[in-house]
Amino acid sequence: MDLLEKISNAKTEEEVKNLVEKAIEEKNNNAHKVEELGMVSVLNGSKPYLGFIPFDTRIKYNNYAMETYSMNTTDFIYGFADFIKKQNINKTGMMIASMETYINSYFGLHHKNSREEIFNSKAWNSTETDEEYFQALENNSIGDLKGQNAAECTERAAMAQQLLSVFGLDSYYCVGCVKTERTEEAHAFNVVKSKNGYVLLDYSMPVTCYDKDNNPKIFFPFMAEMNDEEFEEFIRGGNLKEFNDYEFVNMSNKVSNGKKRIYVANQYRITKENTDMK
Repeated sequence: MDLLEKISNAKTEEEVKNLVEKAIEEKNNNAHKVEELGMVSVLNGSKPYLGFIPFDTRIKYNNYAMETYSMNTTDFIYGFADFIKKQNINKTGMMIASMETYINSYFGLHHKNSREEIFNSKAWNSTETDEEYFQALENNSIGDLKGQNAAECTERAAMAQQLLSVFGLDSYYCVGCVKTERTEEAHAFNVVKSKNGYVLLDYSMPVTCYDKDNNPKIFFPFMAEMNDEEFEEFIRGGNLKEFNDYEFVNMSNKVSNGKKRIYVANQYRITKENTDMK
């Protein structure tokens, strides 16, 4: 019986809490140790990271920012367990889709604040000397961004990685680049193992679901399939993947919007030499 099923069958909040606590401890104890992830991983030539990110791993969230934060936060994992229990979510596909809503509710949707301002302000207001200030910056964690409307793809993918991993899915934390018809930018996203291959998950550039009056009602993560061979080449950074973009009409009808998305791992940009996309 997997964790999702155990939570679905749990009778009390305390039982859910104990199940999650045990799963977190097991995943953290068995996690592959890595000092840093995030934007720094591309500079180091690292492959996408598989599995639960250890609490003491530092995430670098910008090419130029000196600040990093740790993954030493667990409240969102307990919160997500309560969320799926209350929403009666008992299927893996439903859980993966619902993570978009939960991640948005945890961090906030609108990028009104910067991560640098939040981390620096916290350190500045809690210290008196320069030494204490710089030490305080080392104590930042992803949880400091809760409700701050500052989290971007690096944090959203990192949170998704923890949730997917705790619930027993083979998930990869990927840093690379995404290109659409409107933008090209360094990007963090996830890839998860499925029954028939792999699925790219993007919780930062989601898919819009419209109601019958064409009003946006909810967001789901962008999802795109890869077979085993495509995936192996993709995580080595040797393969661009172009996918058809889509949206949902009447909340359930998946339709192409006529646009494309291109993703690449372990590269910060997509050049004219490796794509014909204009």
